[in-house]
Amino acid sequence: MAADPNFTHLAPAYLTLLIVGGQTGLPIIIATLLISKKVTRHPTLINFFCTWVIYSVTYCIFLYSGQGDQQPPSTLCQIQSAAIHGAAPMCVVATLTLVIQASTEYLNTFREPPAQQMTSPRSRWPKTLRLRIMLAMPYVIFAAFVLLTAFLQRQKGVDTGGWNGLYCTLRGSTIIRYAVPAFCTAILAAIVGFEVAIAIRYFRMQRTISDSFPLAETKKSRAMVIRVLAFSLYTLVTLSAGVLFLSGSTLAWPYMVQAALPLSAFVVFGAQKVAYTLF
Repeated sequence: MAADPNFTHLAPAYLTLLIVGGQTGLPIIIATLLISKKVTRHPTLINFFCTWVIYSVTYCIFLYSGQGDQQPPSTLCQIQSAAIHGAAPMCVVATLTLVIQASTEYLNTFREPPAQQMTSPRSRWPKTLRLRIMLAMPYVIFAAFVLLTAFLQRQKGVDTGGWNGLYCTLRGSTIIRYAVPAFCTAILAAIVGFEVAIAIRYFRMQRTISDSFPLAETKKSRAMVIRVLAFSLYTLVTLSAGVLFLSGSTLAWPYMVQAALPLSAFVVFGAQKVAYTLF
């Protein structure tokens, strides 16, 4: 078995990225969304931010503890190992639910006027149930991967440690080594599919409006275009990192992509005024 890469020298930059994005920027955005009465927000957007805060904290436990690589591993190291294997799947599922919600809201604007979309309490129940499922699903996935990892940690031949110098993980379990990046890569591929479908639908609608009403204003929102492009880049970079983890790459940059994801979520979604008005 090839030796695990050691990136202890990258720990300061790694920790800084996680703290700035997931433990400073996103909590400020969450507090703003919850407190401010001037900002429109959707629960899936707030849930998306919350999952990245959890992600950031779980990836910092090893570095915060200052324990270093110990054998046998400490209880804290084992807790982090289980938590980080659930954190990434949780976040990609939260991202998927956000994309689904955004696409649904966007497409609904081209269907019925608001007055016709109002329904009775009885017919609103399925929509409420759907929202609750969407909000709970990331945490269900998180719990499933945490329990699987905790079970594997007790198996013979499976070791836990902070060999990469950044966080504690498992060694000796092929199942969990490939299950997490494979799951995340599959969900990210689905997100890319949603993005492509939304883009195609959007431009078709714009063309239909332009053909039917030549004098109508169909100029694209610059803020929206920038946000969509930034989100697409964010998804593709994350997808590339997931593929490299699947291939067993020992390069440093996928690990730095891991650390920069909460900051990317903050910049792409949180720091854009359009995020508050669209959702």
